[in-house]
Amino acid sequence: MSALKFIILFISVSCFGIASKAQTVIAFQGFEGAPADNWGFAGPLQNNVAPIVSVGVANYGAGYAATGNASIRVGGGSTSCGTGSGNCINGVASGASCNNNPNGNAVEFAPVDISCYQNVQVSAAHRTHVFCSGQGQGLDASDRLFFEVSLDGGAWLTIATIIGSNNCVWTYATASVSCGGNPALANPFVYGVPAGTQTLAFRVRIQRDRADEVFYLDNVTISGTSTNLTPISIQHINP
Repeated sequence: MSALKFIILFISVSCFGIASKAQTVIAFQGFEGAPADNWGFAGPLQNNVAPIVSVGVANYGAGYAATGNASIRVGGGSTSCGTGSGNCINGVASGASCNNNPNGNAVEFAPVDISCYQNVQVSAAHRTHVFCSGQGQGLDASDRLFFEVSLDGGAWLTIATIIGSNNCVWTYATASVSCGGNPALANPFVYGVPAGTQTLAFRVRIQRDRADEVFYLDNVTISGTSTNLTPISIQHINP
């Protein structure tokens, strides 16, 4: 009698399998310096302070972090309020000086490989600046906040815009932001990445005309449903 021979073939092909139903965090940045903060980024150039804002330092209260103790700040000048114009944060007294000494206008998050995920989303909590007392803290009609993505290494694409109006301000607790002529934007901001995208980069930038116009981001996340690579077992019996 011939011996029975069993041949077991395992097939594991990248990114093919049964998609799990639960959302998985692909990349995250909460600016806390924790192991979970694994999404690399290029922060805006600052004049005399780091772009990471820590609660309890200077006048940054609890509202400047959506969770935890830190967020990233884009725009503005230095961290001092001018004595002659309480709304100016570049440390100079005259109101006109708010147009000088500006910080960088954008934060850019590194490309991430999302090829093995489905239903991918980008989310980011956002707020404006209320560092100093006085008028002029928010975004006016000439100011813009742009949310942008680069898909598969392509050019930056604007996926949402907040148009300023009459010193518009909001906090992380503001669930829906509507300032000027743009449609209301959810907070946290959420973007559904087109299916089939292989890599994704993300940035947020501000168009402003004063050094006291600022925004903050926190808990910037890419999430998606992962594909579970389950080996296929084939049994072949030789007579």
